[in-house]
Amino acid sequence: MQASRRMRACALWVADSSGKQLGKGTREVRPIHTLLLVACLSIAHLGAAQSTPDQGPPPTSKLGTSLGPTAFVQYGGNSFNMGAITALTVNVGYDFTSHIGGDIGLPLYSSRSPFSLVNDKDWRYTTVIGSPYIDLRYTTKTTSGVNMVSVLTLSGGTRSVRTYSTGRGIVDWYNHFDRSYELTVVPVVVTPFVNFGAATGTFDRAVLATPYNVARPYQTLGALGDGEAGASFTFRKRYKLNGSIYGLAPVGSQKVFSRLVAPDSLIAADDFSPTSGLPAHGRYWNDFYETGGAVFGNTEYNGGPARIARDNGYSAWLEVTRFKHVSIEIGYTRSVHYAYDSGFIMIKYDLSRFLRSVTTGE
Repeated sequence: MQASRRMRACALWVADSSGKQLGKGTREVRPIHTLLLVACLSIAHLGAAQSTPDQGPPPTSKLGTSLGPTAFVQYGGNSFNMGAITALTVNVGYDFTSHIGGDIGLPLYSSRSPFSLVNDKDWRYTTVIGSPYIDLRYTTKTTSGVNMVSVLTLSGGTRSVRTYSTGRGIVDWYNHFDRSYELTVVPVVVTPFVNFGAATGTFDRAVLATPYNVARPYQTLGALGDGEAGASFTFRKRYKLNGSIYGLAPVGSQKVFSRLVAPDSLIAADDFSPTSGLPAHGRYWNDFYETGGAVFGNTEYNGGPARIARDNGYSAWLEVTRFKHVSIEIGYTRSVHYAYDSGFIMIKYDLSRFLRSVTTGE
């Protein structure tokens, strides 16, 4: 009824306005009347839509992600006194239900290494394709308000000078738990979180990425468990300050592959400890491309003992999400075991809305 009244009122107003001096001739007045009529019909349609029962928003997952295709491009990098590693990852996925989704992705690694093959150059820059991956995600939110994400990933590729891979598949199962608490004294939301998982080697994560697991200066092959615990402090809804401690606990035989010493490089740091004859602070990745089958000092390692892949440390980073579709993270990581500091930056561009607009018209 209200929509019909609006339409009749618009028609009378447009008809009445024809007698006013909008132009000297009929042909000049008619386009203006048409425009006014279209505007009135649009307002009437809007009123009718508002008066109809609310059908609710489109289906969304428990963590607020609409169902359908997803995509993002992520650039992450760590810079430290021994060099720099960056990873550009393209990720395309699909949320099948409110709980289950999957992704496929491909990283592109770039490194700045001090081991230059040219005498008049201080750095060697290398860009290689990383191992593609496929994952399956499960997300949910419990009745007590705990968010949970579990990701099972398979990554692998062939070994060559033009690609970066261990030459074997890596299976990674990673889990995230968090719960938010809103403080009443100050306008801040505190979110403690715990991440833990098990894998057959280290894996640079695009999903659930944090400073310690993106663009490491090395990659390991061998069974290990990894974990992280920390908290986030969100203020003004779009700024999040994070802090965490992390650890890698390898088990059994391990191999370490450097991202600073290229597969074709004959130059390395040569920073062996004079007492043990082993690389300083256990940084095998700063002296050799691959540890397996190499001889360190007077000891031969067939894949290496578990301790060569061990690591622990802490991170702090600021996440800004005030830009449309873009999030930026800037932070710092200290590796206690390997004794190095790194500056971290990550830029993520969410292409999900664009992908849905061209595929489903959403």
